[in-house]
Amino acid sequence: MSGLILKDIVVTNKSLIWNLIFIIIFNIYAIYQDYLILIPFISIFLSIILSQISIGYDMKSEFEKMLFSMPAKRSTYVIAKLFFPLIFGIISSIILFCLLMIRNNMPIAKSLLISIIALVISILLPAIQQPFIYKFGEHRGRLIMFITYFLVFFSANIFKDAEIVSKFALIYNRHSFGLISLGIIAVGILCIMISILISIKILDKKEY
Repeated sequence: MSGLILKDIVVTNKSLIWNLIFIIIFNIYAIYQDYLILIPFISIFLSIILSQISIGYDMKSEFEKMLFSMPAKRSTYVIAKLFFPLIFGIISSIILFCLLMIRNNMPIAKSLLISIIALVISILLPAIQQPFIYKFGEHRGRLIMFITYFLVFFSANIFKDAEIVSKFALIYNRHSFGLISLGIIAVGILCIMISILISIKILDKKEY
């Protein structure tokens, strides 16, 4: 798996550098404007871009054909494609956790749960788009990518609204914050696992 991850880093080298710059700039903007909810959405957006570049390169260069002609596991390949979402998700979650603790004076438990939810969502959306790209190819898979972009931006704009955030906060306060958060995390992880399994089955059925 380390070899596949290293290959993706080399392939996305230029884009990776620009993405890191964008993350720094947009995180500073989000912190300055007090839009902390934008931090995980920035991570999701950039992770989707890098994943798309990596998978697109593999399809154009027929890297998959070469890789799977050797005794390489499909599961290893699929999981390796979630490296960027995982790393960017961890970075954004750590930043979000620290800001919720320091700036919003939120208890450690709540800050941790919210940060874990952000991490799960950061991996979930890129994971969901993978089966579509493997199934329909790079070009038709772009449609799924654009739909995912739209969902990310639409969700980010919704959560920028203070009234909507307040309503969600009220729902959390009325019910058990911990149970709801753990439920969201569990469902998110389950969806990621299902998406990975679907991707593996699609690759298993392909002829190389």
